[in-house]
Amino acid sequence: MFNSPLISSLIAPCFAANDPSEALVWLAVILALAVLVVFSLLMLLAKRYKRCPSNRVLVIFGKSGRGHEAATCIHGGARFIRPLLDDFAWLSLEPMQIEIPLRGALSMENIRVNVPSVFTVAIGTARNSCRTRPSACWGCPARKSPNARKTLSSGSCGR
Repeated sequence: MFNSPLISSLIAPCFAANDPSEALVWLAVILALAVLVVFSLLMLLAKRYKRCPSNRVLVIFGKSGRGHEAATCIHGGARFIRPLLDDFAWLSLEPMQIEIPLRGALSMENIRVNVPSVFTVAIGTARNSCRTRPSACWGCPARKSPNARKTLSSGSCGR
């Protein structure tokens, strides 16, 4: 009657039932399972669709880049993250302050001075800075460690 052995094995008990109410129960169970599968697939799709707010950059890595790019950066938009092929992370655009005390620096008069320095740095949204920053300093604990802050200010993560 049915071409697929899976479908025929699921629906066969419905037609084998002597009582019509038993057949309705089997059909209800099959329908509930089908609805559950469709709902699960829709939830999977909805969970992997990421919207990027204006104060962050969505970095998609894996098989995401065209050509030889390691990552795709999206600022202010949305993208579907393919399961098992892509992964994502957020890169904050919030400015951070880095305190680097300069001790024993020579002045123009050859006098040693201590100069407290505070730098405010942020990641720009220009196309080139969004591409280079994730690969140069991915996972730097810049807000936690003073040494990481110094290496971040010099332009490399220092891993």
